[in-house]
Amino acid sequence: NPAPTMLFYIICRIQIVKTLLTAFNRIIICIFFYFNVPVFYIIGIHLIEDRLEINLTAGTDFHIIFNMNGFELTEQKINQLVELALRARERAYVPYSHFRVGACLMSKNGTLYCGCNIENAGYTPTNCAERTAVFKAVSEGCRKLSAIVIVGGLKNGECDYTYPCGICRQVIAEFAEHDCVIVVAKNKQEYRMYSVEELLPETFHLNKEK
Repeated sequence: NPAPTMLFYIICRIQIVKTLLTAFNRIIICIFFYFNVPVFYIIGIHLIEDRLEINLTAGTDFHIIFNMNGFELTEQKINQLVELALRARERAYVPYSHFRVGACLMSKNGTLYCGCNIENAGYTPTNCAERTAVFKAVSEGCRKLSAIVIVGGLKNGECDYTYPCGICRQVIAEFAEHDCVIVVAKNKQEYRMYSVEELLPETFHLNKEK
């Protein structure tokens, strides 16, 4: 009967394609970091249920940057996150405080999401850069946070160590992995690293539904 043979052949072809896509995803990311390509020119290279999606832009727009299982937070990669956070900071909408903040978070699988602070005349609706990045990630299906970099400072001044507010610390804690790292940076050379427990001890938690 040729039907089972054909079905087996199709399944094997699908598995081969999935394996090749995953390998291609890893190779592209390694090339980016080896040659220090400015990854903020990449809108998206991400794998969703083993489907690789690649989107490029000629400008500086960026959303999801890349996806890579087993991604390690090395010094070089922290520099990449700081660079993206600094660029996100340039987009901050701060007509009242003139204090620009940018954030770039990395999910457990290596996907990056960026955000800036967005002020409002009503003040209460104002959203911090950290929450912008986290909410963007969650809206895209990411619920496991491995690291987040935060930069901030006056509109026309240099960045200073800008720590997340209490609300943002609670939001980060909601989605942070146990070894999540919070990086507060002035620039690529000056930054401080903290655990969630250090910035928010005795975090409030409820039992989540499985």
